[in-house]
Amino acid sequence: MKKLIGLAICTSAACTSSNSVETVTVAATAATTGPAVVTVTFDQVNDTLIASDSSSSVTMTRFSSNDTGRFLGYGNNSADLFAFRAVSDGSEVTLAVGEGLGGTASVEYQRLTAADLPTAGSIDYAGDYVSSSFEENDFDSGSGVTGDISLTADFAAMTVTGTINNRVIVNAEGLSEISDTMASDLTFAIGAIDSTGAFTGTLEPGATYQDGQITFNGTGSYEGLISGQDADEAVGSVNTTWTRSDGGSSFTELGVFILEETQP
Repeated sequence: MKKLIGLAICTSAACTSSNSVETVTVAATAATTGPAVVTVTFDQVNDTLIASDSSSSVTMTRFSSNDTGRFLGYGNNSADLFAFRAVSDGSEVTLAVGEGLGGTASVEYQRLTAADLPTAGSIDYAGDYVSSSFEENDFDSGSGVTGDISLTADFAAMTVTGTINNRVIVNAEGLSEISDTMASDLTFAIGAIDSTGAFTGTLEPGATYQDGQITFNGTGSYEGLISGQDADEAVGSVNTTWTRSDGGSSFTELGVFILEETQP
């Protein structure tokens, strides 16, 4: 729910309403992150994703069995490369993970249009989350997590907080094969929003899942952008490392989210 007072009429990058609530216009922008970044482009004519590095490319076709929430699934079995993509009026985000292209673990998220950020009040957002998991230096993603995400942006303090809950462990190569094992919630510690509407922060440590056999070791982080023409969307990524309490190998969970303002 948006908690703002007054109506602003802007004629420049910053404006003042009759109740002294200002907005600041920030430009469209994009960011990439992940342990093994590649370039991923969307072919609208063929409804495919094309992942490429400096020497080769892989085309991923629609994998409707991997669709979850706002995210559409794409993949290429022979190249062992899979992706999720979500798009809204003002935001786009893509996650690609697999052994293709010599190992891929890549996120790109975008603010597609200029956005007017308020300088007071707060906005609550809700949306969808999906991730892939892989062991260090091995990008064969055998599992992932789906979930719901909520986020609050405080534009007076320029801070953000959030939670990812209803997290369910799934088979990353076919989300119809859903495990009945729930993953622990992830909580965003208070993060900072900068003057461009980008935000960053860390995850609160201490979560466990799978009967206590995997323990979060406290090295997680999140990042994203406030987006949408009226700052009514948010988009971004989570990157966190888990360690096994039985002494097994640690693994990374790389996830993406897309949210819209909640309505009162």
